Amino acid sequence: MTTQTGIFDDRFVAFRVRYELERQKRKQTWLAAELGQPRDWLNRRLSGPQPVPFTVTEIARIAEILGVDVTVFFPPAPRERAS
Repeated sequence: MTTQTGIFDDRFVAFRVRYELERQKRKQTWLAAELGQPRDWLNRRLSGPQPVPFTVTEIARIAEILGVDVTVFFPPAPRERAS
């Protein structure tokens, strides 16, 4: 089940993880090994129309492994309009 609450969307997180792997020319098998998980585990979180959501802890660990700020996995917050 894909969660979408406000600006948070599990599909966006999965997209950004895939994007960051591609940008760094890394393979999903590499990331799975770094996380100590089987490739299937990661594939279920990154693929398909309804990816299995990552936990906050998993997202933080992925950011650490990839050497990026955790905020890259989330869309920017909508700007408030000036009144």
